[in-house]
Amino acid sequence: MKKIILSLMLCVAILNAAETINYYGDIVNIKLSKDSWNRLIFDSEVNAEPIFSKEKNIDIYKANNSVFIKFKPMLKVEVSENQEQILDIDYSNAKKSELFISTNSGTYSFTIEPTLSDSKTYHIQNIQNKNEEVLKFEMNEVRKVFKDITKKIFLDEEIENYEKVRLNKEATIIENVIVTPTYFFKGKIYTAYLFNVTARENIQNINEKLFLNLEIKNKRSISVKDKQLLKNQVTQLVIIVGNWYG
Repeated sequence: MKKIILSLMLCVAILNAAETINYYGDIVNIKLSKDSWNRLIFDSEVNAEPIFSKEKNIDIYKANNSVFIKFKPMLKVEVSENQEQILDIDYSNAKKSELFISTNSGTYSFTIEPTLSDSKTYHIQNIQNKNEEVLKFEMNEVRKVFKDITKKIFLDEEIENYEKVRLNKEATIIENVIVTPTYFFKGKIYTAYLFNVTARENIQNINEKLFLNLEIKNKRSISVKDKQLLKNQVTQLVIIVGNWYG
């Protein structure tokens, strides 16, 4: 049993393109890229223009259930023969700012802090609006939640308070495997999809990135039970997604 669990922990691929912030009603500090566009995704439509300090030189736009944020740089310009030439784009003056956002499901208060980093995407999960049945274990550290859910599914154990539903969908061929949907397990914040994966030839090492093209939105974790397969051998695949849209 220990070997099975250890193997499982090693083969879970966490997708780090986006991070989840559980919002409880207090002001939240969010670190954003100071020289790239950033995105906040909410669980309902943004119904008013975001409120922020215009003097902080920030571009902020709303679209559906998302807000896009970019700190404006200072441009160093040289004028020569009636032509402007940009000598430098300087983001060092980007400042921390307050941001207030209203959506159909609630209002949010943030401070946004410019940092030297890649573009950021955050899913904002409004926990203050969830009912008292929000699952406690879903509030743990994200990687632990994904590993716990995946382990229970691979070991055919019940996930407490998760609804298990059979899937009746056709199989999909992806390169050298056949992927067949079997069940999904729905919680309050996350849903896990279980697939059977059949090898069409001998496979030495399955890369989880192979399954990124499956038509499932908001993928957060991809896990394959067995990485090495013989032709026609079947293993299991678990994909965990966030229960939001965008």
